[in-house]
Amino acid sequence: HRIDLDDQFLSHTIDDHFENVKTETAIDVNRLTHRDDYSDKVLSMSEYWQLYYKLYEDDPVFAVMASTMLQTFLRIGGIMQFPLAPTVGNKNWQRFEQMKRKKMKFQKLHYKKKGGGPESLSVHIHTMEIIDKLYLKPLYQERKALFQTGYAQSVHAKKKGITVNSQFTWFNKHGTPVDSEMLQEAFRKASKALGFKATPHFLRHTGATQMLWRYCKSNDIEIHEGMAGDIHSWLKKQLGHVLLSTTRYYVNTVYRMKADAVLMYMLPGQMEELDTAVSGEAADAY
Repeated sequence: HRIDLDDQFLSHTIDDHFENVKTETAIDVNRLTHRDDYSDKVLSMSEYWQLYYKLYEDDPVFAVMASTMLQTFLRIGGIMQFPLAPTVGNKNWQRFEQMKRKKMKFQKLHYKKKGGGPESLSVHIHTMEIIDKLYLKPLYQERKALFQTGYAQSVHAKKKGITVNSQFTWFNKHGTPVDSEMLQEAFRKASKALGFKATPHFLRHTGATQMLWRYCKSNDIEIHEGMAGDIHSWLKKQLGHVLLSTTRYYVNTVYRMKADAVLMYMLPGQMEELDTAVSGEAADAY
């Protein structure tokens, strides 16, 4: 049985035959810190909005792509496949206004996941509304015209087989189709300006963690290790996970985020008075 690359947390370190784990020889593996959560790859909502507005300053298309990735959990390869209109793989794809008329809350996006296999996930009408109002209506037609009269006529486009009839969803302000490197560079610039690290993949972890946190909070559900199976059933389709071990990273992330929040609540009192009573929430968390 081959390991699904999409589910393997360290898939980029495993060779094609999955026989030997490749290690970085310059680092003493005995001194590496084991991580079993995504806490260093999850943005607070404050950080997310700082990132969003910094990306928007650079080019609104990057901010809209970031918002879409946060809400759908798409990887960078998936967002590049996001359709504008019906395609061979998404024959029933609807624009926001069509979804609104049909009173659709969700639609299915079919795409090729990392490794080339087929995958699908749900896209909420709210996500489609953001794309429509912040990108498609105010910017798309002008950028498509720039693409047709500019980039599509270039030698670079011709070498890649791109013509004026080629279909793209995401164009930058110059009419150039957005590619993975362009989006990653926008994140690097924003991160440098903001003073904290954020990559496109952070939005996948942030979106899933925030959704899980908010769902459990709104339904008064306490996150714990024993819930991993249930949580896996909630998240696996949207995230494209098969392995329960991958979902456990999100359980651990939410649990530790809550523990950290409780710890911050406890510490001032503990520093002032050793016999300070511990709140029920703090006791439960520990």
